[in-house]
This record gives sequence, structure tokens and C-alpha cells, in this order.
Amino acid sequence: MKVARAFEKYQAAAKPIDLVANLGFGEFKDTELQVFPPTCGRLLADRIAEGLTMDEVLGVLRDSWLGTHRRKFPNQATLQLVSPGHELRGDRFVYRSYRTLGF
Repeated sequence: MKVARAFEKYQAAAKPIDLVANLGFGEFKDTELQVFPPTCGRLLADRIAEGLTMDEVLGVLRDSWLGTHRRKFPNQATLQLVSPGHELRGDRFVYRSYRTLGF
């Protein structure tokens, strides 16, 4: 009983784990690679705080020049999306922040 109560207390206090999704991009020219972070910002910054599903993010990317660089190898840049606490909208995860990585 003592262990069960301690575990219940731990579960109540534990912070939910965020979901992180990484989208890889490649086959960039040097000039394109330099504008990857600001392009992601232009496409996502105003919308992501309101929450976007993966389908919505992929639609935004597909409609931009970045769409042709998704899943290309070697991977040169990554768009990392974060869903705080595995937040859901229906059966879809909701991403509320992002960052770009140079690999």
C-alpha cells in the first residue's frame, strides 16, 4: 500500500513528456541552406503558436519551395516540431513550437 500511494503521488506530480517530430531536408544549394531557418520562420511563426497538426505543417511546406527538399539525402537541415504533453486535436497531435537544426 505504501508503495502504491507513493507511485500515485509521483504520477500526479510528473510533467507530461513532449512529443518531438523531426522533418529532414536535403539537396540544398548553399544559398538555399542559408535561408532555410528564415523561410521556416516566415511559413510557421505566425501559425504554430495557435497549433498545427502534422498534416497542416506538411501542407504549408508542400506549398513552398521547401517541399521539393523534404526527404532528400544527404540530410542537410531539420525542422523540429514540438507537441507539448502530446497534445491532441481529435486524433492528431498539435505542434505549438519549432526550431531549425543544421543537420
